[in-house]
Amino acid sequence: MKKTIAAILVAILTVGTLPAATNYFNGFGGQVFHTHSGTSDFVISFDWGADDTAYYQTRDVNFNFSGLHTWNGLLEANPVTAFLDFAGASVVRVGDYIYYNTSDSTSQKIWKYGALSGTPSNGVLSTATNFSLHTDGAALFVTGSVGFGTNRIYRSGVNSSGDLTNVPLPDLGETFGNSGPLAFDLAGNLYYAPGFGDLSIYKWTAAEVVAAIGDPINNPLPQVAGALWYDYSSDYTNVAGGTGLSLDANGNLFLSLTSFTSDSFLVKLDVGLSGQFAGISTVLSTDGRLGDVKFFGGNVYFAQGNMITQVVPEPTGISLLLAGVVMLLGRRRAARTV
Repeated sequence: MKKTIAAILVAILTVGTLPAATNYFNGFGGQVFHTHSGTSDFVISFDWGADDTAYYQTRDVNFNFSGLHTWNGLLEANPVTAFLDFAGASVVRVGDYIYYNTSDSTSQKIWKYGALSGTPSNGVLSTATNFSLHTDGAALFVTGSVGFGTNRIYRSGVNSSGDLTNVPLPDLGETFGNSGPLAFDLAGNLYYAPGFGDLSIYKWTAAEVVAAIGDPINNPLPQVAGALWYDYSSDYTNVAGGTGLSLDANGNLFLSLTSFTSDSFLVKLDVGLSGQFAGISTVLSTDGRLGDVKFFGGNVYFAQGNMITQVVPEPTGISLLLAGVVMLLGRRRAARTV
C-alpha cells in the first residue's frame, strides 16, 4: 500500500510522458541542455556539482528508479544504476554531496552520494518521511507527509561527511496542502507550492524560518492566512499543483505545474520590491508533464521528458529594434571614417 501511495505521489511531482509539443510564450524560448541517452526514461530532477557536472535522477515508464546519472558537457555516465525502488522527486546538492530519494514497499529513503571531490560512494542516509528534497545552500530541507496527510517541512544541517546533524529530522511545522516543492530567496524567505489539491503559493519570512529552526515546538512555521502569497487557481484551472520551484537571478519565481489529463505549464511569477506578488505569465505549455525546476549559472532549467532544458529569454520587438538602430549607427560611423 505504501508503495502504491508513493507511486501516485511521484506521478504528481515528476514527468509523465515524453513531450509531443511545447509552445513558448511572452518572450521566452528554450534550448536543450542535455538529452538523456535512455529514450524510454524520464528525467525527474537534477542539480550541479561544484565543477559544473550535472547530476540527475531518472525513472522508467513504471515509475521505477532507473539511475543517477551525470553529464559533464561531453560525457554521460551512470554512477548509480537502476535498482528495485520507486524513483523519488528530487536531486539536490548540499556541499560536496548529492542527495536524492526513492521508496520501496516499506519505507521512504534519502540517499547520499559523494564526496564529489573524492571517490564517491552511495548509501541510504535516512528513512525519515520524505517526498521532496531542497536546500537553502547550507542545510537539507525535506517536505513530506504521512499517507495523503497535510505536508510538513523538516530540516537538518549536514556535516563535512555529508551526514545529518539533526536526527530525527526536526519538524518545522505543518504547511498548506500536500507535499510539493519549496525555494528560498537570497534574503532567506521561504516559498512553498503544494503539489496537489491547493493551487496556491505560500511564503514565510526569513525571521519566521529562523524562529522555527531555533524552536520548532513553540515557534513552528505560522499557519495563518497571511502566509498565502498568491492563489493561481483562476489563472490555471486544469492543473494538479506544483512540481518544481526556483527563483531566477532577479528574484522572480519559476514554477512548473502539472495535471493528469491536460497541458502542463511553466510559469513566471514576478516578485515586487517589497516581496509582494507582482504578476504572473506563462513561459511555456506542453502536453507532456514537467518535472523539477532549478536555477544555475544565471539560467533557469526544467525537466521535461528525457531532457533537461534551459529557459532562454528572447529579445522583445523593441529590443530588436534598438539593436538594429545601434547596428545602423555603427555602420554609418564606420563609413564616415573610411
